[in-house]
Amino acid sequence: MIVIAILGILASLLQPTMKKIISSATTLTCAQNLHNFYNATNFYYDDNDGYFVPYAWRPKDPKLKQEMWFELLEQYHDRLAEARICPSTSLKTRGGWGSTTFTWNWRGYHGSYAFNSYFHSVYYRWGNTLEEMPAWFPNLHFIKMQNVKFPSSTGMITDSSWVDAWPRNHQGSSRSAAIGGQARESSMGRIAVNRHDWATNVLKADGSVGYHKLEELWSKVYWNLNDKPRPAPKINP
Repeated sequence: MIVIAILGILASLLQPTMKKIISSATTLTCAQNLHNFYNATNFYYDDNDGYFVPYAWRPKDPKLKQEMWFELLEQYHDRLAEARICPSTSLKTRGGWGSTTFTWNWRGYHGSYAFNSYFHSVYYRWGNTLEEMPAWFPNLHFIKMQNVKFPSSTGMITDSSWVDAWPRNHQGSSRSAAIGGQARESSMGRIAVNRHDWATNVLKADGSVGYHKLEELWSKVYWNLNDKPRPAPKINP
């Protein structure tokens, strides 16, 4: 009985350590997933005169293929299908929004990350050339890497409850970061998900992956050409 009691005490003492080890391992795997997408992005814009992927969903021209950013990048990396899944999330069986603990499900594709859509070179909803974009488009969208002023501080792909996001530093957080943003909430709400101990992984434009507490998504990261980091709003528990 004494031996059993001692083993029970040791197990309880080791439990927090094991949780930290598991959490660190999933965070590292998540960071590697994001880095794989960076490699694919590099190959893409090398092949496309330095332009980032277009937003190719719901194109104005019916002859243009409907594709999401990860579909456009998959041809450049043979492991991107599995890299879409953060190990902290489980597969969502039905289509729709994800959460802190579940992947999103978009047309049968599962994933845990959002592309910062201010990196899109054009938006096929309005056409397929820069000349057809609205006047505000080049004031916010990077379009090419050379336009990214602060690559080590600019977020490109990040943990998220949805497949894409248009984050702006003035936006509010989600109703509950413990759950993750849902429809009709801001894009900052989509990416401020409590997936790694009230923190999240962000792939930067220089290829580095930053581990950020949720508040730092507002205060330390740039998301487009116009906005600047600012103090974070209250993060709901």
